[in-house]
Amino acid sequence: MLSVFLLLFADPPFLQAEEVDSSGFLIKIDQAYAERDHEEALKKGELLCEEALEKGIPKDEVYWRMARFKAWEGTLLPKGDSEKLKHFQEAEAWANKSLVANPGNVEAHFWLGVAYGRIGETRGIFKSFSLIEPIRHEMSEVLKLNPNHAGAHHLLGVMYRKLPWFKGGANKKSVEELKKSIELNKRNTPYHLDLAKTYLAMNKSAEAQRELETVKTMADPFDPVQAARDKKEVDLPDHP
Repeated sequence: MLSVFLLLFADPPFLQAEEVDSSGFLIKIDQAYAERDHEEALKKGELLCEEALEKGIPKDEVYWRMARFKAWEGTLLPKGDSEKLKHFQEAEAWANKSLVANPGNVEAHFWLGVAYGRIGETRGIFKSFSLIEPIRHEMSEVLKLNPNHAGAHHLLGVMYRKLPWFKGGANKKSVEELKKSIELNKRNTPYHLDLAKTYLAMNKSAEAQRELETVKTMADPFDPVQAARDKKEVDLPDHP
């Protein structure tokens, strides 16, 4: 069930990085993450995080970026790999460290919510329900601090689709949140892909196909790495 929370990319706050780090070091870390389909970039990104801490760059900004790397690395491992859960737990720990350093860090709240979701997905459905409220809480904190956080609207939209009604699931709310995420960032392919999935759950095939076509034909996606994955999913023979 909580595979829906495998959000692989949130809008990278390059402007915020410039505001808190005039040296441009955080931007280098963000650029390494943007190239995360290469193993060398992942290693470089984590090394840059370690170096950033030594340079005295705000710890909260470095810690949540480490959480983001760990959250991604866990998704690269096959289901059943014992290291998979470990990566997600490390993501949770780094995000929590960021919040200890700065309780008002928006991205730390977001990646903590993502980490909770991935932990739940890895452990299994029956152990996932206890994580719903923590995830909802973190997204609430994100949107209090930044109502226009596209990633948070996306996560909520997917959550509303996948949760059973007695846990707050509702396709109408899902559509509203996913449309909001697209309004904020039209070039992020997972937003369109998940809106298509909600439409399919509502038996709205025409609307779903429109969103799937958007994913397939997007020439300049916001996140090329994630877009490549999304396009591959759309092209699978058994895809709706």
